[in-house]
Parts: sequence; structure tokens; C-alpha cells
Amino acid sequence: ESRVDTFSLKPVNALQDSLSFSWSPRQALNFTDTVFLRATLPLRSVAPSLFQLMDADSTAISLESHLDTVQNRVRLDFAKDPNQTYSLQILPGGLTDFFETTNDTIVNQWRTGSPTDYGNLRLNLQGNPAFPLIVELIDQKNDLIRSKYLTGFEEVEFPYLTPGNYRVRIIFDANQNRKWDTGSFLEKSQPERVIYYPGAIEMRANWEKVETFTIQG
Repeated sequence: ESRVDTFSLKPVNALQDSLSFSWSPRQALNFTDTVFLRATLPLRSVAPSLFQLMDADSTAISLESHLDTVQNRVRLDFAKDPNQTYSLQILPGGLTDFFETTNDTIVNQWRTGSPTDYGNLRLNLQGNPAFPLIVELIDQKNDLIRSKYLTGFEEVEFPYLTPGNYRVRIIFDANQNRKWDTGSFLEKSQPERVIYYPGAIEMRANWEKVETFTIQG
């Protein structure tokens, strides 16, 4: 005698992740910084009319917002003055994600300092380098701080640097795709050449520093 067991399945609705945001930078704002708003869920649209930026005197500041769907972030562009406070409010509906969920009111505030709080670095390249190349300024943790793409000799300037120690890295962009390539075993290609300026470069507040980097090949 055969026996057949029966059972039933009850569908369970998966919990949908909630939409939340993070800022970069969060509070302190350098004159060269670009403000980014990142989302935990894929963003679908932005309503710029619901973005309101004001300074310390409650004067409205011109603001441009750009949605980057690849990085899933919103870039905010606005002019920055010294010793100023900027307050941003994004009203409900300013951001819509893939699931048609919109944001609640979002508020954030940034503060700029004085130009004398920072140092300026000018870098002169000499020798016989193979252009194009990428000049990168990195910190002690190897995090990228600034970069500049060069197709020929010109002075490289990195203004408004927070006091600290930095290093300069040069990437020889052989395939001209504006990034470092690791190479390919299958294609029998080597990683693109990278060299470093010898030693750390110390930057202090209210400093103007000039360094010369002699490059061969």
C-alpha cells in the first residue's frame, strides 16, 4: 500500500529594504569638495525643485543636482565661500527609488573654513615621461585625494589641502583610458607602470609648497 503525504506552502513576503541616505562629506566642507548623496536602494529620479540650499543668512543658494545611476548617488554642485554655513533641505518626493518609494524630509549642514586653514601644493614635472599620465595625490592610507590627467608638460596644482602628509603617484596611461589597468594574463599584457615621488610631502596650514618630480621614461 502506497502512502502519499501532502503539505501546503504559504508564500512569505520578503521584507523590502528601506530607503536611507548618507552624505560625503558629512559636515566639514573643502572649497574643492563635491557633495554626494548616496542611497541604499537604486535611485530612479530626482526632483531638483524640492532641493533647497541656504547660507547662514538664510539666503537661497543656486544648486545643481545630477543623478548618477551607475554609482547610485546624487552630485550636488554649488559655489562655496569661506567661513560659511550651508543648510540643505530635500523635501518629500525629492528622491524616488526603484520601488517608487520617496524620501522623507532630509536635512544636512556643512561648514567651510578659511583659505588660511589649508596648504597649496604645486608640482613641476621634469625629465622624459611618456604621456599621457595620471598624477594622483594620496594620503598616508593610500586613499586618493586629488588627481589630474596630463597629455603634456604643465604645472600641477593641488590647492586647499588639509594639513598632513601626502604622497604623489604617477600612472603611465599606456592605453589612454584614464585609469590604471592591472594587465591581462590571457592578453599577455603587463600592469600599467606606476611610480611614486620619493618620500612624503608635508603640508601645513597657510603654506605654499613647490616640489619638482624628475621622471625618466
